[in-house]
Amino acid sequence: MKKTLVIFLAIITAFTFIGCKSTNQAGKKTIKAKVVQNYFFANILQAENEEFIVKSEKIFNKYFSPATTMGMKGKPTKIDFEKQAAICVVIPMTDILISLDFVELTQNEDKSLTFSYRMTWGDVQSYVMQPILIVAVDKKYLTNGVKFNRILVK
Repeated sequence: MKKTLVIFLAIITAFTFIGCKSTNQAGKKTIKAKVVQNYFFANILQAENEEFIVKSEKIFNKYFSPATTMGMKGKPTKIDFEKQAAICVVIPMTDILISLDFVELTQNEDKSLTFSYRMTWGDVQSYVMQPILIVAVDKKYLTNGVKFNRILVK
């Protein structure tokens, strides 16, 4: 009898926590997005922690150039600008190893998007690099703006 009661209480507790999580996430919807690979920032201007949206191939090609490497995974990811846009993050050139990783893209109650990414700081390098992150998303979700959420990790 005690064993049944303990199991019953455990199940009720589990449902309570699941219910709380659902309530906290109410109104938010995860949006499918694809990380774009094998490009580099080609703009002649020095980038300064820029976060921006590109909706046309012509503008995209002004800022980014393909960085093809050997093998099938070395081809730049294609973006269909008829249906998709690119959410971009560009960090200034640095000798610190910085990685930018896509975390999630959510649609808020007001139909705006929140683009979350992680920025991880590493050690000083003997060379400079320019970290970028490009994520392709369906244009239909870009009706009410994008808020950027940078998660810093040192």
